[in-house]
Amino acid sequence: HILGLHLNGLQGNVTSNLFFANPLSSCLAVDEDEMKKLYGKNTTDIRYRYWFAVGSGGYMSLEKYRYGEYIPLLKYGEILLILAETSVSIEEAAGYLNELKTLRQIPAEQIDDFNLMDKLEEEYRKECIGEGQLFYFYKRISKLQLPGSITMKKENYTLPIPMDELEFKPTK
Repeated sequence: HILGLHLNGLQGNVTSNLFFANPLSSCLAVDEDEMKKLYGKNTTDIRYRYWFAVGSGGYMSLEKYRYGEYIPLLKYGEILLILAETSVSIEEAAGYLNELKTLRQIPAEQIDDFNLMDKLEEEYRKECIGEGQLFYFYKRISKLQLPGSITMKKENYTLPIPMDELEFKPTK
């Protein structure tokens, strides 16, 4: 991790209440079949192996924050994704994406003009799961049809101004 946040009591106060695989609760559980589709059935991807635990009822719990008191704010994998996204050539972007894949113990892939954005989105979905960063990627590329049949509008990417801020807005 390049930058992180240390939170005293993270394990007891937050993760024990949110990150466990019980689909009947308000925990942060994910559908096991969806994760297998995203990461591959017999994957060697270390994110799949270490960030999830099989629960009950076809759900998995997101375990990446369950232990310890440290939340990453900026990871090397995220930097590689940003570099790939902003690269000036396909070859450069492919190099960054394949470096990330190698770090995550999955085989490098052939990346070209036709599949670059799909591969970039796939790696963002894997690398940033449970972090909220995928929202900003989708906002940057103005993606309107999200996985899970979710349709977005451009205005969905603009968060409302808090009422407290409007109270102090000078009038013209």
